[in-house]
Amino acid sequence: MTYQTLSELVLLFMMALVNARVLFIKNPRQDSLSMIPIPIFLFALLSILANGVTIQELIVFILSFFVLLWNTRAILRLKENLIVDSYNILFILISIFNLILILLTAALFIIYRPLDANLRKREINKTLVSYQGSLKDGFSAVTKIDQIKDTFIYNYRGKSTENFKGTIFFIPNECADTLIYEPVLAQLAEDGYNVYSAEFYTSDIRWLGGIRDKKIFRTFFMCFYKTISPSRFYTAELNKKLNLEKSFTSLSSIVSPSENDNVYWVGEELTFPNIEEVPDSLKTRPKTIIDIASMTGYNTKGYGPIEETNPILALVLGHTPQNAKGICAKITKYIEEELR
Repeated sequence: MTYQTLSELVLLFMMALVNARVLFIKNPRQDSLSMIPIPIFLFALLSILANGVTIQELIVFILSFFVLLWNTRAILRLKENLIVDSYNILFILISIFNLILILLTAALFIIYRPLDANLRKREINKTLVSYQGSLKDGFSAVTKIDQIKDTFIYNYRGKSTENFKGTIFFIPNECADTLIYEPVLAQLAEDGYNVYSAEFYTSDIRWLGGIRDKKIFRTFFMCFYKTISPSRFYTAELNKKLNLEKSFTSLSSIVSPSENDNVYWVGEELTFPNIEEVPDSLKTRPKTIIDIASMTGYNTKGYGPIEETNPILALVLGHTPQNAKGICAKITKYIEEELR
């Protein structure tokens, strides 16, 4: 179970406790538990800012909002030091309804929990370096808290360097992020590759334009448009070839692998499958371009391996996570076969 799922379950547990108090507190007097919805709501909001807009985060945020809204009167009574003799029948019924809804949500999150990459058990080092800049003017590492972070480079590398096979540059699909592919990237690292995955949210990487291209919104809106509004998604997809080329070349310049290093470009639904389209400055390096979407039996092309790493999104899109056991392992095997 991932840390994100655990944090969501903790918030749901706290909401369940708030609503369940009507069942075990008979004479509340000072209803101190009514204050808990305030930090729950704030943590739910901070979780969205940290993890981006996802279906799970939205569900938790909406539930926390209604729990806070329904407990507003109780919060005000507590602030005024008013004594509560008993909970009224409407409050009890609404609280029980909320409790049932929260427990069902928690069960859904547990049953359809994402696959955990188990980095610690597999002795894989994961680092994240944030940058500020643009594809045109270059990048500098973010060192101050007030600097804007618009580029994120993840590195997955096994602790043992005896079986080093080369460097993989990975750019997530526009409808996914690095964490969606993390079990795949972690397995490649364990097998001997130094894996870099980059996410660019700079002003000169344009998909949808405006706030929709920001880190916390882009994946959500791209998935939404691809599923609900193909015409808008097609407009964004017209920029894909240029965006991918800029992203791969920028990642290459930031990381700067050694001249003797075997470098491989890996992605999904790549629009430049020919080696001739690699920029001249990088043609001297041994390079293979691998498109995961070319893999047969891959049901969620363009979204990433969500049947294992985001099962709830897979359910919403009409896929069945139960039929996807081992999809990340199959993708890893496909990539390694293409690299041979």
